[in-house]
Amino acid sequence: MFVESMQESVLQKKVDCRDLWPSLWGISSVGHISAGDTSLLTAR
Repeated sequence: MFVESMQESVLQKKVDCRDLWPSLWGISSVGHISAGDTSLLTAR
């Protein structure tokens, strides 16, 4: 997620016991943003 007011990306580290790609960093959420929506609006 891109935080517009701070211009930062939010990441999370995957747990060690995960089946796919354990202990790697990834985006904190996944989804689709509609055209014209801000990241703050879609983060709700």
